[in-house]
Amino acid sequence: MRPRLTAAACLLVAMIPAAINVEELDSQRRWWHAVEIQRHLRLTATQVARLDALFERDLPQRIQRHRQIQDLDRHLAHVIEHDTGDDNHVAYLSEHVEALRAAQNIRRTLMLFTMYQTLTREQRTLLVDMHRPGSPPRPELGGRH
Repeated sequence: MRPRLTAAACLLVAMIPAAINVEELDSQRRWWHAVEIQRHLRLTATQVARLDALFERDLPQRIQRHRQIQDLDRHLAHVIEHDTGDDNHVAYLSEHVEALRAAQNIRRTLMLFTMYQTLTREQRTLLVDMHRPGSPPRPELGGRH
């Protein structure tokens, strides 16, 4: 294998995350369950329930898409590492995995937007302030999925 291709394959393989428990990851992403955040934003029980419902609405599809992206990432890394594809095949696989990733990111953004609309104007301001650089340490607020 050519040195540049070997380096690219190693980098790609290193970037693929280890297998994760998606259900465990999702439970960690429910930032609105953190007592400190509920207190700081003054979330009501109704808002917490609404945020849960919004989060769970497409959860099976998000988990399936996440696994599909992981599988395709592994396949692409395998093709590159073992030099079993030509430029067209690698480009096709790469475009496919990136299209899936883009679709997943759009779904996530729309979900977060709908969740954001669940909050009052004051809660939105507090949430935005929590994300500002230099703000005091806080529990992790969401993540990618």
